[in-house]
Formats: sequence, C-alpha cells, structure tokens
Amino acid sequence: MGSDQQFGALREVLGAPDLCRDVRFTTNPRRVAHRAELRGILEKLLSSASAEERRRRLERAEVPCGRVQTIGEALSTVGSHLLTWLPQDNGPKQGQMMSPIRIGGEYLRPDGAAPALDQNNRDLGSQTSPLDRPADDAWPG
Repeated sequence: MGSDQQFGALREVLGAPDLCRDVRFTTNPRRVAHRAELRGILEKLLSSASAEERRRRLERAEVPCGRVQTIGEALSTVGSHLLTWLPQDNGPKQGQMMSPIRIGGEYLRPDGAAPALDQNNRDLGSQTSPLDRPADDAWPG
C-alpha cells in the first residue's frame, strides 16, 4: 500500500486496527522496510475469508485489489477486445495488443505484425551510432 489512507482502509477491512499502532507499519517507507513481516501478517489475515469476499470488501473500501490471473485468463477477460491476430510474413498468426487510444471512436489498429527478432538490426547493420565511433572521429559540436 503506497498510501497511508489505503493502508488504513485495508486494516479496517481485515479487522486489524492494531497494525496502525505498530511502529514498523505507520508509514509507507516503514512498511517497505518491514515488508517480510507485514507480508506474513497480511497473508494470515487474508486467509480467513474467501478471495471473492475479500475482493468485494476491499473494493467497497476503495482499496485497489484483484485476483492474480494467468496471461490467458487476463487476455480472455478485460482488454481482450484490444487483442488482434496479425499474420506473420513467414509463420502463423501472432497475437498483438492494440493501442487503447481511440480516434473518432475507433481503436488504432497496428498496420502490420511486429518485426521478427533482430529484423531491424539487420536492416540497420551498416549504420553506426556516434557512441560507437572512436573519440578522434567524434562529431563536431
């Protein structure tokens, strides 16, 4: 919890008001410094109810929370409308996330598949960066 207000709400939801009096957890920097101890305490408190019940109570208290999902679960739920399948030049279709930006109510769509691994390095192979040049070949300036 980055915010002391959110941590206070978490304490209330978990029924652990004593956490606010523990000097190790009174501020975010102190909570970070004592992360291992706090994690153990929170895991024990969180295990006393179902994940769904805790999520509902934390959301009502405006404490950010959510169930950890697999990549497949995440892409099949919120945001899955932003996943588009694009053909690769020499391979199967590959999923690629679209930009969440809309213009005229429409999502921006990628105009092609992502480049192949190292494709751009091959295309730019003959070009060198000024940082790659010896000092005596430095640019004027």
